[in-house]
Amino acid sequence: MSTTPPRDDGRGPADGLRVVGVPTEPGDSEVDAWADAAVSERLPRLRAVAAEWQKTVGTVAGLLGAGTLLNADTAVGSLSPAARNLFALAAGIAFTAAAASIVLASLAAQPRIQEIPPGVVARRAARDEAFVYARRRLVASRWCAGIALVALLASFGVRWYA
Repeated sequence: MSTTPPRDDGRGPADGLRVVGVPTEPGDSEVDAWADAAVSERLPRLRAVAAEWQKTVGTVAGLLGAGTLLNADTAVGSLSPAARNLFALAAGIAFTAAAASIVLASLAAQPRIQEIPPGVVARRAARDEAFVYARRRLVASRWCAGIALVALLASFGVRWYA
C-alpha cells in the first residue's frame, strides 16, 4: 500500500478533488421520498391487509358454512348415497380450504420470530424476505378462499339439484 507524502503547502489530499453534480428535475426529491416510504411501509401495509382479509374470510365462511350446514339436514337426508357423499366431500373441502385461508392470512399478518442479522445488507435482505414470505401467505390465503367458495357453491348445487 502506498501513501501520499505530506504536502508543505497546507492543502490536504482531498483539496485537489472536483465534485460534479448530477442534474435533477423539480420533484425528484419528492419521488425519492415517496419510493423510500413505499419500501419501508410495504410490509406493515401488507400485514394490515392480511389481517383484514383474515377477518373477511372468517366472517363470510362462517356465515355461508353455517347456512349450508344448518339447512342441510333434511335436504341431505333425502339425497341418494352418492349425492350425499358428494355433498359431504364438497362441504369438507370448503371447510378445510376456509380454515387454511384463515391460517395463512394469520401467518401473513403477524411477524415471524427471526434473528436480526448484523450489517445493513443482511438486514435489508431479511426485510425483503419477510415481505416475500408475508405476500406469499396472503396470495395462498386468497387462493384457498376461492377454493372454499367454489366448494361451498358445489355443495349448494349438490343439495339443490341432486
